[in-house]
Amino acid sequence: MAYTKSFHEKKLFRTWANTLQPRDLGFHTESGWTIKGKVQEDYYEWVDFFTATHPKYGKIEGDFEDTVTAETQEAFEHFYKHHPPTEWDKSEI
Repeated sequence: MAYTKSFHEKKLFRTWANTLQPRDLGFHTESGWTIKGKVQEDYYEWVDFFTATHPKYGKIEGDFEDTVTAETQEAFEHFYKHHPPTEWDKSEI
């Protein structure tokens, strides 16, 4: 059964972003995750939507600005522990 975590928060001033960084893409030997996504660029580089796979935990995909879906909660927690999103201010671009 899939596990979905929602990150969409209603804020008065929604200028903060939570995204992966280009350095997060690729295979990570320390965590076992392979992360794919498209790098966005507007002065600053970031990755919105991503897909990640792991030989033990399976697949996880989503966007830390909206929702992330994993095969299990354990998979989500393992991914988030090793690859948390970076918080940055969109108003700086």
